[in-house]
Amino acid sequence: MSITIITTFDNINSSVQFFGDTSSYGQTFIAPAPLMQSMKFRVFNNIDNVTNFRAYVYEWDTVNNHPTGPQLFESSVMTIAIDSNPQDFLVPITLNNPLTIGNTYVAFFTATGVSNTPPTGLAIFAASANTYFQGDFVAFNTANFNDLFNNAWFSFPGNFSLAFELVFLTPIPCLHPDTLVTISQTKEKKISDLKAGDYILNHKGKSIPIVFNMLFDKSDTFVRIPKDTFKNNEPSSDLYIRKNHPILRDGKEINPYRLIGKIKGIEKVKLPESVPVWSICTKERTFVMMQGIPVATWSEKDITLNKKYTFTKF
Repeated sequence: MSITIITTFDNINSSVQFFGDTSSYGQTFIAPAPLMQSMKFRVFNNIDNVTNFRAYVYEWDTVNNHPTGPQLFESSVMTIAIDSNPQDFLVPITLNNPLTIGNTYVAFFTATGVSNTPPTGLAIFAASANTYFQGDFVAFNTANFNDLFNNAWFSFPGNFSLAFELVFLTPIPCLHPDTLVTISQTKEKKISDLKAGDYILNHKGKSIPIVFNMLFDKSDTFVRIPKDTFKNNEPSSDLYIRKNHPILRDGKEINPYRLIGKIKGIEKVKLPESVPVWSICTKERTFVMMQGIPVATWSEKDITLNKKYTFTKF
């Protein structure tokens, strides 16, 4: 998986007070990848009612300025108490359909259509500068959920964006065929020798089944993470991985190419000849241990939503 993050959280300035009972705030964006992993907004409640709300993702009608098309994502109901302190809401996302790279979409929070008595609104934080220029901070006030899709939303004037973070994923083939995958506390096996039904260990030490192993086209270009780069046996031997396939480092996902020039020894390499590239599909996306390093898997949902690559199943 390649990770793309769009965020303005490093430029948060002040709250935007709702106008009357402004029920919905969002951010339009141009999709950089087909899958979304999460969205994050900063919300607070400065009225005398507990506020319930949901998060959504829709395509954005750039002519009429409102959400359109089939629903791509709906969250469960979230609640913010009567509290002047802001709260960050991080919402995991599984899309109903993949995004089209280059198209415009909207991620928004709304109290409309959720059980609030009386109907109420939200206040949300803005960034101090317009640090995202490919979309707009938008809002709309209504007690009728259908109105959100039939009326033009208000775009906030001035040089600021919504305070938001969107995380996108692009599944990509990832590993050299000789990469060793941990299958038990004491055993490893080459990724190219694994097949559907085999069990492997994830980063939490849990044994999980492989849905299937995936063989992709050949490549001769990898990022090399030398033995003991992070600490003893991390990795246990040189790890050859594609530049955009995430590993877990200090609890955070990172693409290996971002470590080049920052951590001694990590480098982009070209092999003498091309080799087949492998990836593992598990039921849910997780990180499995490969030569002492947690490496991301594909989920079944990723396979369904992403048709960019062709592969052979094992």
